[in-house]
Amino acid sequence: MRYERFIDRTDKEQLIASSSDFKARTHGLPSKWTIYGFALVVLAVIILIVHMSIRLILLPYDSPTPLWEVFGFLFTTSFLIIGIAVFSSIIVKKIRRYITETEFQSLLFASSVSTECDFFLISNKDKITVYFDYHFSELFPCPQDSSQLDILLTNEGLKDSDKNKLSAAIISCKEAKIPMKLTLHNGKLKDINIVVSPLSRPSGYSIIKGVSKVN
Repeated sequence: MRYERFIDRTDKEQLIASSSDFKARTHGLPSKWTIYGFALVVLAVIILIVHMSIRLILLPYDSPTPLWEVFGFLFTTSFLIIGIAVFSSIIVKKIRRYITETEFQSLLFASSVSTECDFFLISNKDKITVYFDYHFSELFPCPQDSSQLDILLTNEGLKDSDKNKLSAAIISCKEAKIPMKLTLHNGKLKDINIVVSPLSRPSGYSIIKGVSKVN
């Protein structure tokens, strides 16, 4: 499975909604009022077009349309269309800024967590891996139909008894430190500790790190 960020997950909305102690913050106008405002402007344009079309149809064939009415219609319609374009560009620009800020914040946090560890991943108590870093994907190639956590829990570098301890710590969201022999790309073995640290918020999640042993 390819390396992916949390925002690339297809089930991210369900995972966020299931976190009872996480409250999403709103920025700027409430989304419903933004949609209502946009819909009203579009409706105004449609009403103007329908009104002018009916006026032109009902006029006698030999009666010219007043120029002031034509120019007024064109000016009003153009003004509303420009308003829609400006309104849309503001919304798009705002959304892009929020996405950029969120991705940069995520980069800072991910880089901070990965400091002084060989790899890390985040799992919930149901043993669903919601995030794993690039180093983990390089050390533990994962088939498309497998879970990253399953690959770690079945790794030959862990003793069977330690595998059960690691699984139990993740399910119960308890702290644990379990020794492991990590196989590097060159075939050499490296002694590390698998450290499980439960998160205070959102509850039900743990971060699992591979930390090198200090000689």
